[in-house]
Amino acid sequence: MTTKGKRGLKMKWDWCIPFFSMLGILFLTTCLQAAEKDSVKFVAKGMVVNKNKQPLCGAYVMVKNSNERIYTGVDGKFSLAVKKGTKLVVSLLGKMDKEVRAKIDKEMQVVLTDEEYIEERMPQFVGEGVEMYIVRNIKYPKDALEMKIQGKVYVQFIIEKDGSVSEIKILRPVYPSLDYEACRIIREMPRWRPGIQKGKPVRVSYTIPINFMLQ
Repeated sequence: MTTKGKRGLKMKWDWCIPFFSMLGILFLTTCLQAAEKDSVKFVAKGMVVNKNKQPLCGAYVMVKNSNERIYTGVDGKFSLAVKKGTKLVVSLLGKMDKEVRAKIDKEMQVVLTDEEYIEERMPQFVGEGVEMYIVRNIKYPKDALEMKIQGKVYVQFIIEKDGSVSEIKILRPVYPSLDYEACRIIREMPRWRPGIQKGKPVRVSYTIPINFMLQ
């Protein structure tokens, strides 16, 4: 190749390098803006009512598959910071659960209908499932982690008539900090759908194993 040809080729590459660099920067900027947009939270507002459009107090509004939750006030209203496209689970004792997509452009109205008559039912965890709730919320205590202590803690508790949790106790302990963490997870649980016997809510004793395992 002649010296002139080499010089021409070099000039072409000198022009291409900044061009492709600029394309890369633009692509990266676009991706970052999209990610930032997806992470932005908006305020979803609404009211939970019955079929007669009367406000329902104490309804449980939860972001699906998360710990973000709130209860409606006496006016049935709620306000919750959510991401665009978020799904909400709305629950109230004696009513059917309802899953809705959060709206950020207007106030929502969620209608809960009466639960059908049930003769008997074991307590039910609302939302993602109790196993996933534990996995998502467990925090391995630092001292147990440093000492490489692991094991399965068995926790017993009562699910009350209103679905709340009480009388938490350790049936099979492993290590103080692990036992404490297991109790914390149970204590901070959202309300369950209570157990039913002969058509009426009843207190039910429940036992759960919480596994602390080092990776």
